[in-house]
Amino acid sequence: MELSEYVQKGFQMLADPGSFDSNAFTLLLRAAFQSLLDAQADEAVLDHPDLKHIDPVVLKHCHTAAATYILEAGKQRADKSTLSTYLEDCKFDRERIELFCTEYQVTYLKFFKLIVTIFLLFAKMCFLSFFPPPE
Repeated sequence: MELSEYVQKGFQMLADPGSFDSNAFTLLLRAAFQSLLDAQADEAVLDHPDLKHIDPVVLKHCHTAAATYILEAGKQRADKSTLSTYLEDCKFDRERIELFCTEYQVTYLKFFKLIVTIFLLFAKMCFLSFFPPPE
């Protein structure tokens, strides 16, 4: 997976237990996944009291890096093995890899459902534009 140096560095910081304890890691990771489904979701979590000890610039950098990796993994339809290999290369420990893969699977299904819903609404609009209901 080709990611910029900026994204790689942010992702490596997120992997470091010295930068993000288990709770902060979980909060930020879930925020990154949720922000892909709801644009307003990341704003609230970045103000979470358990993240106040982390420099806001580092927090946003790692959030952006995680969201970028998630999108790239989704674009490439990465499986658990591919995800794990990259996360290991970035020095993620086993627990963080498992959490990432679980969140990825859950969010991927939600994202897929969202795409299908949008597609069906679009198809319905197209159908109605060609065959308007009788007045």
